[in-house]
Amino acid sequence: MKHAILILMHKIENNIQSIINILDDDNISFFVHADLKDAPRFVSQKSKITYVSTGKTAWGTSSLVDAEIQLMRVAKSSNNFDYYHLISGDDFLMMNKKFFLQFFEDNVGRNFIGVSPTDDEKLNNRVKFWYPFANIKMNRRVRMRLIKIFEIVQSLFRVNRIKNVTFKFYKGLNGFRLLIKLWRKYWLVICQYTKILF
Repeated sequence: MKHAILILMHKIENNIQSIINILDDDNISFFVHADLKDAPRFVSQKSKITYVSTGKTAWGTSSLVDAEIQLMRVAKSSNNFDYYHLISGDDFLMMNKKFFLQFFEDNVGRNFIGVSPTDDEKLNNRVKFWYPFANIKMNRRVRMRLIKIFEIVQSLFRVNRIKNVTFKFYKGLNGFRLLIKLWRKYWLVICQYTKILF
């Protein structure tokens, strides 16, 4: 069984090398998205490590979705993996390689993705309103003030860019473990979602 570990790295993380050291295996490849100019070069003895960059990413913006899509594209084009695992640079591995490999062998056919409905108005506003400056680098305090002002103005003008969307929005973890079959469906949904909203 072949595994692709897709890593969203947003700052220099020592634990990424630790994860690579623990999972280093011929059947496990790592795809690291680094938005840093001087990203560290990780090493492995058996695993293949590929670096992907889409430029600077900002948490909670479409740039993060772009980074995920690019990671998936590169992983898919390099090999046919059985499982795709999306993790962040802040994740910490709580198992050894033997347990990791055996767990997915024992759970063939199962996918692991956490989602819940977005009935929360604040979360719905994240997709309902436009945020034209979301990917622009600026002071966090200034960004939060601008977001609030834009939300108030858009509320007054009754902006709702998802009013004609027929599917329900869900929120989820920033990671997943997907079989290739579900990964293809996930990929189609992400592509459709980005066309509608971005």
